[in-house]
Amino acid sequence: MGRLETDETILTLAVSRSNSLRTTVPRHIIKKLNLSKGDAVRWDFDKTPDGKWIATMSKKSEGTT
Repeated sequence: MGRLETDETILTLAVSRSNSLRTTVPRHIIKKLNLSKGDAVRWDFDKTPDGKWIATMSKKSEGTT
C-alpha cells in the first residue's frame, strides 16, 4: 500500500449547538476516489500496537450497507 499524500484539515462545528464536527475532504482525495456531492463514504478505524489510530476512508459502493 502506498501513501497518497499527507494533508491537514481543520474541524469545525457541523451546526451550532451540536457536538458534531465536520471537515473538508481535500481535492486530491476527491479526485482519487472519484467522489461527488451526495456520495456516501465509509470510515474504518484500526489501532496500531503503538497506540496510533489509522482511519481508512473509501467510497461506499451502491447497494452496500
